[in-house]
Amino acid sequence: MATVGSCSGHEEEDVLLDGHAYIGNKPNHTTAVDFTRNSERLVASFWRAPPPLPSTLYVYSPDISDPAAFSEAPRIIRMVRGFILFRVVIRSRHRFCIPMEDFDYFVYNVHGRALYRITNPAPLSFHDDVVGLLPRPFRTSARCYVAALVPTPNPSVFALHVFHSDIGRWASTQVVLKDPQQDFPIKIPRNARRLLSHYPSTEITIGGEGGTMGWVDLWRGIPLCDILSPDPVLRGVPLPLPRVLFKPDGRTAAPASGLSIWMSVAHGFLMKMKVAGPPSGLIAGVSSHGATSR
Repeated sequence: MATVGSCSGHEEEDVLLDGHAYIGNKPNHTTAVDFTRNSERLVASFWRAPPPLPSTLYVYSPDISDPAAFSEAPRIIRMVRGFILFRVVIRSRHRFCIPMEDFDYFVYNVHGRALYRITNPAPLSFHDDVVGLLPRPFRTSARCYVAALVPTPNPSVFALHVFHSDIGRWASTQVVLKDPQQDFPIKIPRNARRLLSHYPSTEITIGGEGGTMGWVDLWRGIPLCDILSPDPVLRGVPLPLPRVLFKPDGRTAAPASGLSIWMSVAHGFLMKMKVAGPPSGLIAGVSSHGATSR
């Protein structure tokens, strides 16, 4: 995951964040501390590197002597405007397919040296790719909104799950796609179910008064939602079709492996969008999965 953001002390400069966090005691001027669900201290530090080198997030617990207690490497889910959402799992009983309820989720404010553990979303269930982060305008805290958009059996209805840091819990509602993606200009095979509904592969945060967030489906477009609205709805924004629609054997290809979305946002308005198609999902050690502006 290549994530674009700004770093403490370099607020006007974008950085690339390595999609993998690392276990290590690397304190610096950004270091922040909070506690896991089991009252173990968790320390986060951000080390900035000038692009195109990736900046790095280090996670460490002075209360855990054996690094193997981390059941898997910490995973970065999203970075927006110097806020990083990541998860860790410690001493899980499951070696494979670790359930969501075993994870601790943290929001880290690099600028404000603040770390905040958010409530685990279980029994809700969703993939990391559909999770977005909307920071609150408080420089010295890690207060925020976290939102996930999940498809339902009805292709025009989605489940919107939002975590409010002020109340410390998740709230769920159903949202309707008011402006769906335009019809494809080509005939879609019957077995190409992937093209008939929205299946987000990443999230972008636009912000503004309504807290606009978008869930990118590189086949079907970007459903936008004002998550702070008392009656949120989805409005679809179309994207150009991928240049290569099908694999040689006739199956639909996965566009996320060759396309990425970058957005520049100023004053709450979309300024520029670029669709790029690198041949590999990794660029200089950073996965080209998605990006948001500072």
